[in-house]
Amino acid sequence: MVRPYRPTDFREIVSIEREAFSPKNPAYDIFMYISNSSDFLIAEVNGKIAGFISVMDSGADARIMSFAVKNEYRGKGIGGILLDSIINRSIKREKMRVVLEVRISNFIAINLYKKRGFEIISTIPCYYNDGEDAYFMVLNLTGGRLSQGIP
Repeated sequence: MVRPYRPTDFREIVSIEREAFSPKNPAYDIFMYISNSSDFLIAEVNGKIAGFISVMDSGADARIMSFAVKNEYRGKGIGGILLDSIINRSIKREKMRVVLEVRISNFIAINLYKKRGFEIISTIPCYYNDGEDAYFMVLNLTGGRLSQGIP
C-alpha cells in the first residue's frame, strides 16, 4: 500500500534514511524533505513501513529529493511502485519532467529509473560529500502522458 506520510512515520523514515545513505544527520535531512515536499509517500507492507519517496515541485519539474526502500524489502518491486506513484501524481499535477540525481555507482537504482523511461542527461562531478559523481536523470512527461506513450 502507498499512502501519504504521517508524523508518526518520522522515526522509521529516519531509520530507513540512515540505513540507505548513512548521512551525518538523517533526522535533519528527513525534516527538510518533509518541509519542502509536494509529495512524501510511504510504502507499507503488512502494516510496516517498507520505503518512502520525497518529491519537491520545482517549476515545471517534479524533483525526487530522497527515495529509499528498507533493506529487507528490496528486490520485491516496492521501489517501482513508489516511483510509479510519483510519476502518476506528477502527470496529474501537469509537470513536464521528473528529475533526480543518483550516484553513478548505484546500478540498481539507475536500472530502475531506466526501466521507467528516465535518461541520463549529464554527470555532476563530486556531487556527494564523499566525492562521488552523480548522474542527472530526467523523465520527460507531456500532456498528461509519459513521452514514451504509456498512459
